[in-house]
Amino acid sequence: MPSLAEKARAEAEETEAEEQEQQPDQDEQSNDDAPQEPAVEPHPAEGLEEPTDQMIAELQAACDEHHDHVRAIMGPFVDAFVPCETCNGIGLAYPQPAKPKLEPAPGLQLCTVCKGPGELETPSTRDGFNVIQCVNCGGKGYVGALRATAIADAQAAVAQFPADQQQPAEPTQPQQPASTDPRVDELRAAGYIVLDRPGG
Repeated sequence: MPSLAEKARAEAEETEAEEQEQQPDQDEQSNDDAPQEPAVEPHPAEGLEEPTDQMIAELQAACDEHHDHVRAIMGPFVDAFVPCETCNGIGLAYPQPAKPKLEPAPGLQLCTVCKGPGELETPSTRDGFNVIQCVNCGGKGYVGALRATAIADAQAAVAQFPADQQQPAEPTQPQQPASTDPRVDELRAAGYIVLDRPGG
């Protein structure tokens, strides 16, 4: 299992590599017609120097002491616990960017049965059967429907012309090969279908 120092170095190198990939090439000229990409929020550690080996060693010792202290308090309740992968056992993590506030969709309401998750708990203790999809909302977590203007307009237009009023397309007659025999032309003019003999 990698140490905390190795994880911190790996995370710092990965962050630096991502920042270099996100920086545009200065030699390339910007194209005004190209779509503008959204601005990338700066990393919280951007502009800071890399932590020294002494800092990492002291942090590792502090984390180990903290973990020992937690195990001494909780005993067997945390025997199977492992350091958090998100914070590498430090107990602190980078703040998550704030999500934009969205406007509520008109015509939709929160499902009154599942209260939003779209799933319901069953009394079963067997994995795979202890959760089912909410039948009230179909697993969506909401009920109601939005009016799709384009679909509704198309359906209204089709409704104006019922299928029984539509004119059926006239069947096309198969084109018969031309013949040099005048008798064949006479028979075809009389409504007969004349087929050529195989081999002429």
